Amino acid sequence: MVKKECSKVIEKLKKLDFTDSKTVAYDFKKYAQILCNDENKVQFEQINSDLEQYKYKKHVADLEEVLIQKIKDFIHV
Repeated sequence: MVKKECSKVIEKLKKLDFTDSKTVAYDFKKYAQILCNDENKVQFEQINSDLEQYKYKKHVADLEEVLIQKIKDFIHV
């Protein structure tokens, strides 16, 4: 992947609005899978699995602080 594309994806991930858990669940997968590699694949899969409960429902709970921190660690914020 071109470095410029990676930068754009990282910026989109950094701008995730953690107050909107459903959007975070979908956008994290959409953008983070682009950055996925052998080094972070397990971490990505774990976070994505944790985010499943925030998808496919009309009303979802707020993201847990622990999960928010995992996402921030993944994108190195």
